[in-house]
Amino acid sequence: MILENVVTWTLVGGVILFFLLPYIRQTKKNAQLSLETKERSKQMGDDIPTVQHPLINPSLCIGCGTCVRKCPEGTILGLVGGKSTIINGANCKGHGRCEASCPVGAITIGLGDTSKRSDIPILDENQQTSIEGIYIAGELGGYALIRNAVNQGKTIIKQLKPDATLSKQPDLFDVIIIGGGPAGISAALGAKEKKFSYLLIDQQAIGGTVRQYPREKLVLTDLVELPLYGKLTKSEYTKEELIQTWETIHKKFKIHSLLTKKLFNVVRQDESTFDVRVTDINDPKNIGRYKAQNVILALGRRGNEIALLKKIGIQFGSED
Repeated sequence: MILENVVTWTLVGGVILFFLLPYIRQTKKNAQLSLETKERSKQMGDDIPTVQHPLINPSLCIGCGTCVRKCPEGTILGLVGGKSTIINGANCKGHGRCEASCPVGAITIGLGDTSKRSDIPILDENQQTSIEGIYIAGELGGYALIRNAVNQGKTIIKQLKPDATLSKQPDLFDVIIIGGGPAGISAALGAKEKKFSYLLIDQQAIGGTVRQYPREKLVLTDLVELPLYGKLTKSEYTKEELIQTWETIHKKFKIHSLLTKKLFNVVRQDESTFDVRVTDINDPKNIGRYKAQNVILALGRRGNEIALLKKIGIQFGSED
C-alpha cells in the first residue's frame, strides 16, 4: 500500500512538474522580455506616458497578467517582478481596457501628477482654462480617446450660460468651437440642441485628428452618445467609417461651420467677449475675426497647439 501511494504521488508530481516547469520558464522569459522592453523604452524616452495612462497600485496587483493581455496597443504593460508595470508608456492611448479587466481593482486611468507637466494646461472641473470663458476638450487636456473627447464636449456645453442680453447681438456668438473632431462635433451638436448661437472652425475638413490616422486604422470609440444624434452603433470603426459618420452628422444636422481656417489667436476684447482670429489655409495673410462669449479649443495635438495655447495666455502645469 505504501509503495502504491509513493508511485501514485510520484506520478502526480511528475505530471504537475511536466506542466508547471514550462509555465515557470515562460513566465520568467516574459518577465525578462518586459524588463528589456522597459529599458529600451527608457533609453529612447518612451517609458513615460504623455497623456492618460494606467496608475497601478503594486500592493493590490496579483500579477495575473489580464491587463497585459487586454491592452489593445500591445506592449504598454508587462509583468516585472510578478507585478504589472508600464514598459512603453509613451504609446499608451488610455483605452482603459486594463482598468476594466483587472479582477482586484489595482488599476485606474488618470493623468498622475500634472503640476509639473509643461504640456498639460491647467483646467478646472468644467474643462475651463486659466482664462475664464476659454475651455479645452479632447487631447489638448491630456485625455485621449474619442469617448473622452465626446463626453468633454458635451460637459462643457451643458454648463455654459451665455449672457442672454449679449446673445441678441447678431455678430456675437455664444460659443466658438475650434476643431472639427469628436470633441468639436459633440460640442457643436450640444450647442445646437441648446439653441446657442455657435460657429465651428477647423483648418481641414470635418474629422479632426482622425484624418491623420493611417488608412483603415481601427479606431476604438467604446459606446458613446452624441447630442441630437444619439449613440454610435459600434464600439470599433475604421478610420474611413468614422470620418464618414462625422460627415453624415455634419450634413444631417447642418452644423454651422467654417472650414480651411486655422486659429491664429484668441484675444479678450472685454470682460464678456473674445476676439477669435483665424487665417485662411490658402492665404495665411488673410486674417478673419469673429466674436464670441465663450471659446472651446478642441484642436487635438497635431502640431504647434501647445505653443498656440501659451500665446493665448493659458497657463500650464509647470508654471507658477
